[in-house]
Amino acid sequence: MEATDFFVDRTEFLGLVVPVLPVQPVSTLLSSNLFNARITYGRTDRRGLSGAFGFNYNITKGLANALVGQVTYNFGCLGVDFGYNRFNLGPLRQENQFRIAISLSNVGSFGNLRSRDRLYQ
Repeated sequence: MEATDFFVDRTEFLGLVVPVLPVQPVSTLLSSNLFNARITYGRTDRRGLSGAFGFNYNITKGLANALVGQVTYNFGCLGVDFGYNRFNLGPLRQENQFRIAISLSNVGSFGNLRSRDRLYQ
């Protein structure tokens, strides 16, 4: 399991005065707090079931920005991968993606789940 928390406070950036709208408090405009976590089980180069799940949560806005999941079953010379991605960036982007790949040993991989998009190795 991996977990990371990013907190950025920009209330005093190099002594510059930042105009603040009176409607919203300063803490919601000038700071952000993101929490990332990922849980993995198994490895794709071994026989059997393996998987991973991760999420990105914006604590300041109370919004889950991204959810990702992947399940792999390796039969030895043949592997099957299923992946799910959900992006939620408020009004900018809301999208669900389903991906699948079939891997043959010493031949290659077929499908839309590429190796760089995998959650674990």
